Amino acid sequence: MSEKRKLSIGITVNLENYENLKVEVEGEAKDGCDADELIEYLDSVLSRFGRNDPETKKRIDNYRRRVLENPGEPVITNIVEEETYPAPEILQTPAEPAIPVSEPAQEKPLPEEKPVENTGFTCSSCGRPISKAEEQLSQIFMGRSLCKKCLEEMQK
Repeated sequence: MSEKRKLSIGITVNLENYENLKVEVEGEAKDGCDADELIEYLDSVLSRFGRNDPETKKRIDNYRRRVLENPGEPVITNIVEEETYPAPEILQTPAEPAIPVSEPAQEKPLPEEKPVENTGFTCSSCGRPISKAEEQLSQIFMGRSLCKKCLEEMQK
């Protein structure tokens, strides 16, 4: 009966531009089959790197082909293929709407202007009573007391 041995495999792939990919796998190996499984696992881990960059993918795949491929056996690839989605269907517009169109809402009459509390302020242009807020606003912009309507006309 052979005893288990600790097997460690480490590789470094030069990706150029001062970049390297270093991968190490470690496991216990009782025989050659266990070692082969560890090598296959290393190959599957390497197959996941560089899929978004064609140059990186090329360098890693070259390393895998050159170093890890056993004669007569294909290289193990665990490459996840991109999912393809069916083309979107063009929907035809229905002749009649699914939800019946309701009658337009009746226009509500505009609320009548509320009488302004007697604050003692009046518009210096038309003589209308104005609120304290209107008086303050018109004083800021025009320097005199004006109602909203007269203030808007003066600003035009």
